[in-house]
Amino acid sequence: DFCLSRGLGDVYKRQSINCKLGITEIDLENQIKIFPNPSSNFFSIQGIEKENSKIIIIDINGRIVANFYDKIENMDISILDSGIYFVKIYIQKQHITKKLIKL
Repeated sequence: DFCLSRGLGDVYKRQSINCKLGITEIDLENQIKIFPNPSSNFFSIQGIEKENSKIIIIDINGRIVANFYDKIENMDISILDSGIYFVKIYIQKQHITKKLIKL
């Protein structure tokens, strides 16, 4: 990712960094873990409360293949084909996306 950061005076410089929009989002990214990863049948998410959480699993073609509400432990993915998936985790008004490898 590229974003502009203010340099000296009104000169802006282009930096190759990950452009997060706030401390909360950065902290959220670091505190949430998916395990086991890779996984064959079940996975869990560490670092969030299950209340008011929404988990969406998306395949590499962008299709939603599973939804979980208020559940963060032992989510069953045994019916999914092997491959790479994206786990979109919604918590309150924020969300992050993590990669999950299904064996």
